[in-house]
Amino acid sequence: MSKLIVNYAVDGYETVDIEDIVTEGVEGNEIFIILDAETSDKIKVYYEKVLNILVSKNKMFLIIVGKESKIRKSICNLMLNYRNYNIYRVDNKGIITAEYLSVISQRNPSIDEIQTFIGGDISGYYDLNIIIMGITDLINRGDLEGLKVFIEEHINSVENLTSVVDYMKKVVDTANSRELMDRICELKEKIGMLDDRVDKYERENQEYRDENIKLVEKDKMSVKELSRLMSRNKELEQQVASNTPIIQTYSEINTALIKCKTTNIIYFKEVSYVKYMNSLITMITKTLGLMKKRFKLIIYDGRTGMANVYKPLSVINGSDFVSNKQNFITNVEAFVVLEPNPTILTSVLESINPVFDVVIVY
Repeated sequence: MSKLIVNYAVDGYETVDIEDIVTEGVEGNEIFIILDAETSDKIKVYYEKVLNILVSKNKMFLIIVGKESKIRKSICNLMLNYRNYNIYRVDNKGIITAEYLSVISQRNPSIDEIQTFIGGDISGYYDLNIIIMGITDLINRGDLEGLKVFIEEHINSVENLTSVVDYMKKVVDTANSRELMDRICELKEKIGMLDDRVDKYERENQEYRDENIKLVEKDKMSVKELSRLMSRNKELEQQVASNTPIIQTYSEINTALIKCKTTNIIYFKEVSYVKYMNSLITMITKTLGLMKKRFKLIIYDGRTGMANVYKPLSVINGSDFVSNKQNFITNVEAFVVLEPNPTILTSVLESINPVFDVVIVY
C-alpha cells in the first residue's frame, strides 16, 4: 500500500501531482488531497481525478485549507454524491503532519460531521433532494408530527437551504457572467491562434513538398545528364581507339566568355564523309582572298601520317603552335591541328594583329 499526498510534503508520504495519480489497475492506496489557493483554477483536472479515485478501490481523504480554494464546494459535493465523508478542514497547512494524517486515516466520519464541521451548505446541497421529497411526502400524508421529527433530523441542512440556493444561483449566474464570456472569447482566440499555426505549418509543409518535387526533378535531370556524359565519354574513348578525326572531341568555346575579335566564324563538322567538301572550302578561301578579307582556316584531324595529304599546309600540335604562335597567326592563312587544344583557336579568335574577318573551322 502506498501513501500519496497532493499539494504538500509530509515525511513518510509520497508527494505527487494531481495529474500523475493513476487509479486504473491500482488499489489499496491512501490518497490525501490538499485543497489550497493554488487549486482554484484547476476544477477540471481535480474533478476528473477525484471522480476516478472515488470509483476505484483506493481510499481518498480531502483536506480543505480554510476558504482558500474556490473549487472546494464542487469537490466536496462530488465526494458526498459517492458517500465519501473523509472531508476535513484546517486553518493552515502547518496542522497537516504525519500524526494528523495517521489519525484521520483510521476514522470513519459521518454526514453529521460534515454538517457540523465542514458546512451545512455542503451537506444541504447533498441532502436537497432528500429534504424536498421527505417534506413533500409528509405534508401530503398530513403527518405533522413526522414532519417535525424529519426537520429536526435534518435541521443543519434545512437551516442552510438558503445558502444552497444562493450557491446554485451563483453557479448559474457565473455561467451567464461576463467573466465566463471573456473566458470563452479567450479560448476562441487561442483556438484561432492554433488554427493560424496549423495553417502556417500546412503552408510550410506544402513549400517543403514543392521544394522536394523540384529537387526530385533536378535529381532526375542530373541523373539524365550524367548518363549522357557517360555515354559521350564512352563514345570519345571509342573515337580515340579508332583514331577518327579529333574534331569530334573538341570542347565548346563560348565567344561571349573570351575576348573574341573575329567578325565571322564558319564551322564545318562532318558526321560522315561529304563529297566535294574540300573543294567547297577551297573556293570559299579563294573568294575571301579576292574580297580582300582577312581569314584563317584551321583544319582539325587526329589521324597520323597526314602531312603528305595536306601539303603544302603545316601540320602542327599544341607545342608547335605555342613555339611559333605569332608566325601562325600573322603569316599562315591555313594549317592543320592534330589535337583538341583550345588555346590555338582561342588565340586566333582573340587576335588583334591582325583582326580576322572570317575564321573557318573544319
